[in-house]
Amino acid sequence: MIIKVNDMSYRSLYKEQNNKRTHIHSKSVTAGRTSLRLSWKVGRLLAALILIIIIVTGFTLVHSNALGTHAEPAQPNELAVTVSTGDTLWSLAQSHAPEGADIRQIVYLMKKRNLLTDSNLQPGDQIIIPVESF
Repeated sequence: MIIKVNDMSYRSLYKEQNNKRTHIHSKSVTAGRTSLRLSWKVGRLLAALILIIIIVTGFTLVHSNALGTHAEPAQPNELAVTVSTGDTLWSLAQSHAPEGADIRQIVYLMKKRNLLTDSNLQPGDQIIIPVESF
């Protein structure tokens, strides 16, 4: 039986296989670095996006009760009252309403006249009560 031997020796074959492994290994390391770089970029982008969302949400939640314009000064048929501690729109409407008037309607008119978006009052605020409207 005759065994034909290739031109390559065992040693050269071994080196060639080793070089292929090293080459493949270096490609995977490079690919790993690329994916690592991409993950850092994605992470930075995601962090910036979250920061922008937090800032926009903060500005959205912090708002004023006023519409940004001031109510006109009291007319002769209106009463200007300075808010004291514990006063509410409801209590002011009750104290200045005629007998049998609908307090809800008066509170609505007071909010509309003073350009209020809610019923919160601070001591020292000037509230105009449209007396002749009810």
